[in-house]
Parts: sequence; C-alpha cells; structure tokens
Amino acid sequence: MGGLEVFYRSEECVCGNLKVFVCCLVFVICCFNYGKPIIMPTIKNFDELEIWKLSRSIQQTIFSLFKTGEIARDFELKNQMLRSSGSIMDNIAEGFGRASRLEFIQFLSISKASATELHSQIYRCKDRNYLDEITFSQISASIIEVINKIGSFIKYLNQSSIKGQKFLNRETTNTKQQTTNNLIKTDSAAKPLGAYPHARKVGNLLFMSGIGSRSAEDNSIPGLELDSEGNIVKYDIEAECHSVFANVKAVLE
Repeated sequence: MGGLEVFYRSEECVCGNLKVFVCCLVFVICCFNYGKPIIMPTIKNFDELEIWKLSRSIQQTIFSLFKTGEIARDFELKNQMLRSSGSIMDNIAEGFGRASRLEFIQFLSISKASATELHSQIYRCKDRNYLDEITFSQISASIIEVINKIGSFIKYLNQSSIKGQKFLNRETTNTKQQTTNNLIKTDSAAKPLGAYPHARKVGNLLFMSGIGSRSAEDNSIPGLELDSEGNIVKYDIEAECHSVFANVKAVLE
C-alpha cells in the first residue's frame, strides 16, 4: 500500500510564472512496493487539482439528472442543484486564482459548504422518488468524498506558513513598540475617585483619571461648608481648584 504526503518546495516560488503558492506543492506518492517515491509534477492550473476534477465530475452528473424524467420538470430544485454543484468547482478555481493562502482557504470553505448543500438536495431528490437507491448512494458517496478532501486540504493550508504568490515578495515590518501600562497611586494625594487609580501611564503618555479636589489630610473638600441638613452654605471654587492642582502635583512627583 502507498501513502500520500504533501511537501513544500520553496525554490519553486522564485521561478516561472507560477500562479499561486499551491503551484509550489509537490505531491509525493510513497510507493512502498518499489521502495522509492514517485515525484508528481507541480500544479500550475486549477484544473490539475484533484478536488476540482472531482467537483467537475459531480456537476456533470447533476446536470445529466435533469435531462429526462419527472425530475426535469422540478425547475426550482433543478436551479438550486445546478447552482450549488457549479459553486463547488467554481469556488475552488477562484480561490486558486486569488494567489493567497488565506483567500484560497476562504473560497475552499465556500466550496465545501456548497457541496454540503448539494448533499442535502440529493436527499430531497430521494424523498421525492426522483432517484433510485443505487443512484442516490453513488452520488452521495461522490459528494462526501469531495467534502472530505476539501476539508483535508483546508486543514493542510491552515497549518502551512506559505503566504502565496500575491504576498511572495512583500516584507512586513512591525515598528510598533511594546508599551507599558502602569497604574499610579500615591498617599500624598487624596484617595482616587471610585475604582480608578490616580493616573495610568501607557508608554510615554500619562492619563490622570482619579484626581479630585478633596484634601489628602482628611479627605474633606476645601472651601465647602454644609448646614445640618447637608445643604451647601459656602462654596469656594478657587480653593477647590488649588486643591486639585496640589493633588496633581503630588501624583506627578
């Protein structure tokens, strides 16, 4: 028996007019019967992908279903199934042409979803007695196969570090410096308001949030006098401003 492994050949990325990163994949079939691997050619076009070939075959099968019989007159179901079956192969092709690993994964996901949709529609055909058990089983098996293969390909691409031809010669630099986020509290100023600290230092910036006008000594508000019922009798805005400035100075020091 043989196994299938996928390897990335990095030197392929700088030669030729390769369309996307997947062109740089070399499919190696390890044939243990002969004791050495057989190197398959690199993929240069989407129609060389096995998943696209399988999808095309499924689309042809679906199209042939609607040529004759009662199913041919179910126009709503016909249109739905032709769209979903065509979407499988078309999204594989478009994703390949995007020349980006992440975009390819996105379109493969759409293709896989379309295949799942088609699988459900096949059940509808069976429920309406358009298909016999043998035909249903054959088509269902083909759809499941392509769903699994697309899923495996997506898994491989998610684990790959290849960016794709679109981003091949781009260099990304991260010039953002790591910033520190320090909370500042001091006993030299009045207690901070609520749950806020007196200030917060982030990088070279200082954000002051918990500064009030209360005195650091007794937590009273300078210049404010209240009567026995808690009503304001005297309010000295100048004294409060001086108290705020004193608290700010204490935090900064």
